[in-house]
Amino acid sequence: MEENEINEFLEKISQQEEIIQKLSKELDDEKFINNKTKEYLFVLENRISKKDKKIKSQEKKIKKQNKKLKKLKKENQILKNSTSWKLTAPFRKIMNFIRN
Repeated sequence: MEENEINEFLEKISQQEEIIQKLSKELDDEKFINNKTKEYLFVLENRISKKDKKIKSQEKKIKKQNKKLKKLKKENQILKNSTSWKLTAPFRKIMNFIRN
């Protein structure tokens, strides 16, 4: 090989080394971003999990309150259908008239 060819070859090697270094840095940057993204995703998944638990807890409370409401409505209907409620209806009307 001539000296000129050797220099060209060395120049190409140098250029390829620069490209490799640049690509290596880009890869490292991408790895860093990927890791940060995974960390953030983990945090978000934990938040979602906590929110899901809270939602389930609230759904249980709602279900329990709906049962209570249904029971109270039934008791109220029984009361309104009772003989004593019907017999005292005129008295309640008079009392409401007096109050207003």
